[in-house]
Amino acid sequence: MIHRIVFVFFIAFVSSTVSAQRAEKIINVKDVTRIEKILSADEMGGRKTFTPDIEKAADFISAEFKKAGLGYWDGLNSY
Repeated sequence: MIHRIVFVFFIAFVSSTVSAQRAEKIINVKDVTRIEKILSADEMGGRKTFTPDIEKAADFISAEFKKAGLGYWDGLNSY
């Protein structure tokens, strides 16, 4: 039982000291607002599954991923 308690405290300590990126540094209100407006615009047509209009949204999201520097998963040529 004592091992479990020590383990839980160890995990809590490690997780509290690990430094990760802060969301505020990589996500900002201006970009989120811009993306939401574009995806919700009438020009996007709607995003009903299996319709040509969904490709507009997919192309936009793909372009945003590329702009953010995201790469493809190994062996794939799209997101």
